[in-house]
Amino acid sequence: MSGLFDITEGPENPDNVWINVTEPEDEDRDIELTEFFSEKCTDILMDYGYDISVMPVR
Repeated sequence: MSGLFDITEGPENPDNVWINVTEPEDEDRDIELTEFFSEKCTDILMDYGYDISVMPVR
C-alpha cells in the first residue's frame, strides 16, 4: 500500500515541491499511481503555476 512519506523542496530548485510517497509493491499499481499523478501534477502546473512532482520511494 502506498502512502504519504513526506513533502520536500526539490534538490535543484526550491520552487519545485516533491511529494514523496511509499512505492507500491505491485508493479501495475505503481504504473497506475504514476499515470494518475503525472496528469494531476501537469494540471496543477498549467492551472496554478506550481511545479509539483510525486516521487515514489522504497
